[in-house]
This record gives sequence, C-alpha cells and structure tokens, in this order.
Amino acid sequence: MVKFSIDSRIITDAVLRNRLEKQMQNLDLSTRLGKAVNEFLSQLCFNILVDKQEEIPIYLKIQLKNYERLYAMNDWRCATIRGLINCPQFNIDVINNYKKIKEPINGIGA
Repeated sequence: MVKFSIDSRIITDAVLRNRLEKQMQNLDLSTRLGKAVNEFLSQLCFNILVDKQEEIPIYLKIQLKNYERLYAMNDWRCATIRGLINCPQFNIDVINNYKKIKEPINGIGA
C-alpha cells in the first residue's frame, strides 16, 4: 500500500509543514491515486529487468531519473519510486509475485 506524506525532516518551517499536511489531507492522494499507483507498480514490476535483490535499487534509481525528466521531481510517480528505493519490503519476491499475476491489475498485467 502506498501512502503519500510530508517528510518533516526536510520541511522544518512549522507553518509551511502544517499547510502542506492540511493540503495533503484535503487532496487525499492515497485514495485519489490508488488505481493509478496500482497500475504503475504493476507495470514497473512486470518490466523490471533484475534477478537479484541488490540490483533493485540500481534499477529504481535509473527509472527515477527517467521519470524526473519526463514529469519533474515532485510528480507522484517519482515520489512512489523514491519510496520504493527506501522500502526494504519491496524485494525480489514482491517483484516476482507481480510477474506471476495472470489477472490484470486495473487493466495492466500479463
């Protein structure tokens, strides 16, 4: 499950952080982007070209640069990839499970 949030370690101004958190709450990105995130993760995992755990962050960092060029660094796809890079639960088993899915996820799949 993907959850969008503000990194309070980066935004130290309390007023700005509160405004951003309120905006995030109002937008409810996790709900609004739920289907799109599922499709994006399905495509990313289905197309990933790695066989080993240690290759995953390298691949994701390359994809992040590509998506930043296409959509800019604050796009939800870039934020999702940054989250995956820092998520130890996103591992080769998760990727392989996505690749085994026969039924499409929101229209995407094998």
